[in-house]
Amino acid sequence: MPKENLKIQIPASSSNLGPGFDCFGLALTIHNEYDIEFIDSYDEFEINSNLKDEFCPNNKENLFYKAFQILFRKEGFNKIPSIKVELNAQIPCSGGFGSSGTAVLGGLVAANNFLECKYEESELLKEACLIEKHPDNVCASLLGGFCLSSFEDEKLISKKIDWQLEEVDILMLYPLDFRVNTDEARKILKENHPIKSSVSNLSNSAFFTAAVLTEDLELLKESIKDKIHEQERLQLIPGASEIISMAKEQSAIGATISGSGASLIVFLDSKSNLDIIKDKAKEIWAKNKLESESILCKVSNSGALIY
Repeated sequence: MPKENLKIQIPASSSNLGPGFDCFGLALTIHNEYDIEFIDSYDEFEINSNLKDEFCPNNKENLFYKAFQILFRKEGFNKIPSIKVELNAQIPCSGGFGSSGTAVLGGLVAANNFLECKYEESELLKEACLIEKHPDNVCASLLGGFCLSSFEDEKLISKKIDWQLEEVDILMLYPLDFRVNTDEARKILKENHPIKSSVSNLSNSAFFTAAVLTEDLELLKESIKDKIHEQERLQLIPGASEIISMAKEQSAIGATISGSGASLIVFLDSKSNLDIIKDKAKEIWAKNKLESESILCKVSNSGALIY
């Protein structure tokens, strides 16, 4: 004590991506940056950010700090090293960007750095999954690229695939002051599905993965389809169904809910009518009395970085 200060950069993520419910994750070139100062004392925490207090409280209830404590508790520390954090957040807090996962990972990575990187990536991911309850966002944000993951009975399996479809742009559409309650988004889902729906999702998940591996845009376009969660969740996001249909009409490769929403992810290439999609999405949400924004980005093959 004290340890050398560090900066951690963690990318946003989109999950599900249509058919890959709770197992597909995609890292994006939008980041949250944590500047961390280790202080020569114990049990003190301060965080300052460009976010509203409701999303980043400056107290020990902060998700970053809750995660930061975990590894020290596992190591038997009676007192937690003090830190001061400056957060520069590029990731919107509208839901569907994996922002809570970035906070969890930020705390775990910072603690692991203090502990001289005692814990491997797989161990950090498991701790993150125990907090987040599902692995898709945190795997993508820590590892980067396109990630497949499963977390059952506290056993984590994950695989990163580098995204080589350089011609594909990602357009994230999101309402500014509207959020979908994640618990509600899960409760609304059916517990049982017809075999045809399950087979459709299994097929499209396989085709999506094959499209990424073989850089096949046409196959990617055919695979961004879901019959398990999207229709129910669209009911929770005013205007979302109309926006997704419009984006496809304007030659998007595909469009779907990002995570449980309220954000939408649109896959684009040079044939897609980007400006029309952005303008019409804003109009549709305005018609539903929602102010909205958009971010154009790429898939990031870099996960969490330490400077």
